[in-house]
Amino acid sequence: MDIVFSDATHLAEAIRTGDISASEALEAHLAQIEKHNAVLNAVVTLDAEAARKRALDAEGRWHSRHSFEIGGRCADGENQCAYAAGRRSANRESYFWAHE
Repeated sequence: MDIVFSDATHLAEAIRTGDISASEALEAHLAQIEKHNAVLNAVVTLDAEAARKRALDAEGRWHSRHSFEIGGRCADGENQCAYAAGRRSANRESYFWAHE
């Protein structure tokens, strides 16, 4: 899998299934930005450290969900998308996913 040139659907699936980690995906994209941004000037503001922290946080959530996952839902019945609650998204419904 070429992480940098994968579409978002395949990249998200690879992270969800554990084929790659969020940190691996992030580092591949940061390397690509470093390599090409001087010429492209496509990324104006980059906070790599905050992005790395969020990737590690996402990995922690992934590991905690999968260590207690039962039939596609967490052991306490919490929706797997609950971590997205209150975060901005192209899908407004993500604001309402927590604890259905």
